[in-house]
Amino acid sequence: GFSGHIFPHDVQLVSLTIVAAMAASIHVGGGRYVTALSHFFFGITALSILFMLLGSIFFIVGWHTGSLQQYDRSFHENTWSRYEPDPYTGVLPDIYSCLALIYPSVTGLLSGMAKIDQLKNPRKSIPKGMFWAIVTSSAIYLMVTWLFGMSISNRTLKVDKFVTASVAFPHELPVRI
Repeated sequence: GFSGHIFPHDVQLVSLTIVAAMAASIHVGGGRYVTALSHFFFGITALSILFMLLGSIFFIVGWHTGSLQQYDRSFHENTWSRYEPDPYTGVLPDIYSCLALIYPSVTGLLSGMAKIDQLKNPRKSIPKGMFWAIVTSSAIYLMVTWLFGMSISNRTLKVDKFVTASVAFPHELPVRI
């Protein structure tokens, strides 16, 4: 049911329910639930990254296609850049659209600074934590970009806006949320 088969907007409803539950628990419980919810959402994020990576690796090997077809598999088609307008909007990507993708991920790293009062030695832990957060997130971004760019056809990457969910293994729901 959570892939548009029962209701046309069921993934959005699940996402809205989760966000509403988060806002309600923060409003009712205050800061006590923020840490518990942050662990919950970190778990969902880690699960979606794992599903994307497993799905793309299994797609490369040929063990799993997800909702993609065999003709969507294309090795090294995206080695050289071929900038073309988006098939739906007609907008040609530029450096600013790339920054629009990267900027929110970097500002998300800075949100960890809000938990400074929970650290034993903030002077030592903050630089070390920020360094490893940047290294880890950059490695994940580069790995996902490389895996998808080197194994999925250029046309599929441009047309399927949820290609990460289309190839996810074993299920697409955590990636779509």
